[in-house]
Amino acid sequence: DRDDPTKMDFYNEVEYCWNQLPKDRKEYWIRRGYNEEKWENEEEDQHDSLEIKGDADAIPLLIDLSLKDTSSYDANYFDEFVEENDFDVEIKSGTDRVDDEGKVNQMKLKDFVDEFRKGHPDHYLKFEDTDPGKEYFRNLGTTFTAAMHQAILMKPEVANGLFKKEWHDKPIDSFSWSIWMGAEGSMTPMHFDTDLFNILYVVEGKKRVVLIPNDRRTDGMFPIQKFYSGSAYTGIDILAKDYELPEGSHDFVVEAGQGLIIPRRWWHAVENLEPTIAYGFRVV
Repeated sequence: DRDDPTKMDFYNEVEYCWNQLPKDRKEYWIRRGYNEEKWENEEEDQHDSLEIKGDADAIPLLIDLSLKDTSSYDANYFDEFVEENDFDVEIKSGTDRVDDEGKVNQMKLKDFVDEFRKGHPDHYLKFEDTDPGKEYFRNLGTTFTAAMHQAILMKPEVANGLFKKEWHDKPIDSFSWSIWMGAEGSMTPMHFDTDLFNILYVVEGKKRVVLIPNDRRTDGMFPIQKFYSGSAYTGIDILAKDYELPEGSHDFVVEAGQGLIIPRRWWHAVENLEPTIAYGFRVV
């Protein structure tokens, strides 16, 4: 019923006019750079198609990487960074096992870093290059993206297949980056992403990453409960010790200096086994 926005879900949200969006959803899109003009003139479906499955032939790949100039982007870097750059950031839940997008808190970056140092898992910095405050991290993002792009091209097992040749010569600012900073026990619940290429690189700490194929082997097993720009959530806790993973699943531990390539639209969940700082590199 287009006249009743309360019945809206993520399947038909883009059918609505800007002024029909509920307050929480409008605030969500404003945080991601949308206003009425951009929303009404958007040609691309922000939600993509949820019916498309993952690549059945792909497999996750864990690789050792040496990234120039990035090893210093650790906790000590943030201790010094906040002394000169203390600003408001959006902090996600680090313990919500349904989704981590709906609950957003505003905190000073310095206050978050203090909580990180104290080992509080409930708050998790998951900062993307489209988020408010991105200008403060521009140098970090550019340096990391350039280093990761170069490292990928030096890995034949990646550059000759998973990382398509059409991306080899793209300008650095056409790739996306993200920051993941959380205490031991913080996590990201089960979801899939629509990125064309996605690698998670750990600078400090250790992560557990559970991946499940999203294809005929798991068809119908994981109904989507929530969807936010580029990510779909199921509300299922695949990190639980007693959860029985289906055929084709993988359970990785990613340590400092390692990167994990996550196949497009594969289900995955992530848990920080130690206080961890990681960065993401994506083709969207």
